[in-house]
Amino acid sequence: MDVGAILEPLGVAIHAVRRAEMPPNATVLVFGAGAVGLLTAAMAKVKGASEVVIADIDQGRIDFAVQNGFAHSSFLVPMKRGKDIDENLEIAKETAAAIASLKTSKGDESVGEVDAVFECTGVPSCVQASIYVSHPLYFQLWCQGLMIFAGITSRGLCNAHWYGYPHSDPTVVCRSST
Repeated sequence: MDVGAILEPLGVAIHAVRRAEMPPNATVLVFGAGAVGLLTAAMAKVKGASEVVIADIDQGRIDFAVQNGFAHSSFLVPMKRGKDIDENLEIAKETAAAIASLKTSKGDESVGEVDAVFECTGVPSCVQASIYVSHPLYFQLWCQGLMIFAGITSRGLCNAHWYGYPHSDPTVVCRSST
């Protein structure tokens, strides 16, 4: 029964990475270092991502992810919350800029804008930062960015405050059955 518990998050991760159709040697950001996030990071590596950054609010989780080969590098998401949408979007921009300035695992350059973001938390601040850190060249036709929401119900996204973003209509392409 223990093995069965991992099948649903693994299915979500596999589906999310398949739907992303990432470019070869993609730089990938995964928000969330829980079961879905870890497995999504692993599947992105299997699919050929050259750099996988995992981000979470818990230092222990991101350390685990890097030490066990799920991701190449990590980012500790700051526990900041604004008083209104404008402050929240400013915090999202700061978070995205901090992620972009991380050194790659090779240490020779910064991560920069990422080719694909897998948002595995449903937390509004992470959803918001996802939009600002994604690379505009890899945006798909129906929106202005390659953002994959993995393991998040559409109900969880209702509180994400989509208005006020530079890109329109982010698309949920993968969600959990829970």
